[in-house]
Amino acid sequence: MRKYKYTLVALMGICAILLSSCAANESRELPYSISIPESESTSSTSYTSSISQSTTTSTSTNEIMQTSSSEEITEPEVYIWTPKYDTGIHDFTTGNVLYNSNTVYPVNRQYYANLSTNSTPAVLFSGIGSPVSLSIDREKITEYAKAHWNDNVGLCAQFASTCLNAGGANVYSTSSTALALKLMHTNAGFGQFVPVNDNHTVSLPEYAAPGDIVQYFCPYDAMPHTIIYIGNDEDGQMLGCSHNPAVNAESAYKVWEHCHSCGTPIRDVFFFHFYDESDENLPTEVTDTALSNSRVMMYESGGYRLSAAYNRQNAVSYAKNHPADGIGERGAISTSAALVAGGIPVEHSFQSALFFQLVKSRLCSAQCLTVNENHTITLPEYDCAGDVGFIYCRNDGMMLSSFIIDGADENGQMIALSYDNVNNGTSAFHTDEICPGCGAAIDEVILCHFD
Repeated sequence: MRKYKYTLVALMGICAILLSSCAANESRELPYSISIPESESTSSTSYTSSISQSTTTSTSTNEIMQTSSSEEITEPEVYIWTPKYDTGIHDFTTGNVLYNSNTVYPVNRQYYANLSTNSTPAVLFSGIGSPVSLSIDREKITEYAKAHWNDNVGLCAQFASTCLNAGGANVYSTSSTALALKLMHTNAGFGQFVPVNDNHTVSLPEYAAPGDIVQYFCPYDAMPHTIIYIGNDEDGQMLGCSHNPAVNAESAYKVWEHCHSCGTPIRDVFFFHFYDESDENLPTEVTDTALSNSRVMMYESGGYRLSAAYNRQNAVSYAKNHPADGIGERGAISTSAALVAGGIPVEHSFQSALFFQLVKSRLCSAQCLTVNENHTITLPEYDCAGDVGFIYCRNDGMMLSSFIIDGADENGQMIALSYDNVNNGTSAFHTDEICPGCGAAIDEVILCHFD
């Protein structure tokens, strides 16, 4: 009996130690704390996050940019949200979290610190071939959107894609960013940046028509949300249907104040307009470019321009002296670092976000180039060393790789600095034959030429 008594006492002692340990763990400070808005549809909700990390990291591109900025940061620098872009085989993180080091970097506020107004209309992105009219039924698109706005089937991009398919537009993606790129490559319309009103509504151009697409724009996350445009209210403000949040076009669509992935203020939307037989008052730049046997993929009537001077040689020298894998996330980081060395304060986000950030800055214009049969690229005469190229997968609707261009060889074929296993900057750049993710043929490279 005494033996069992001692055993019971020992067990009670062990339990006391375990309970004490659990209590200590409960009070232990977590590596980070997050506060997320309860409702995504409440744009006025403010939210913050605080992060404390003991991990020591090497100097990042973002740190280089922050040291040159005198802007006093009064907002929380880092926001985290768990969802990330998932486009089938490709798994792209948000613009603020980098998988290769699993490190969280602060949002680069210098992007907005160096903006200046530029009201000159411009074609920002042009493609190969003349515009074509995609046969779509706008009424069926909007009818489907109004009937299924609250069916909980798919998130925003999938819902918008299904609406477009109901109207005869065979464009589909579960990623808003990929959907934007796919729409521009349909040859059936063009994209345009439109500023958000002070009351967080949107006033689209007069040629907007129900069935067009509207997407939030964030320089670090590209397109975090997609909306089906339904029409305007009596004040000329946009009505729309969407998923997450589910909206039924009953009142003016209220845009989020901040990107829910990285916390950057949402100041612009990306509006895609399908060409229509009844189109009137399209921008002159759009119609003039169409007459020149090319297509307008992205247009802007005015807006922001980064106040930056680009030193091409510094960018090329940095790329030569900092070899890195040129594919995927690491490629975007190395390209961004080279551009920062050249004086352009861009963020090392994922490839497609980097592309939109460059073009939206209005420091460059973009153009589609056809890949040669031997998988090289013939550059236009105006191209210069220090320009940037992107390998584009039409099937996935994503940029697969970015690189710094270093001129052309004796045959006029592009030389580039990406330092992957094929291209080392000493001979003609050879693109992949197929997308390493989905297996589709690679037939386009997008050139960003700096003015």
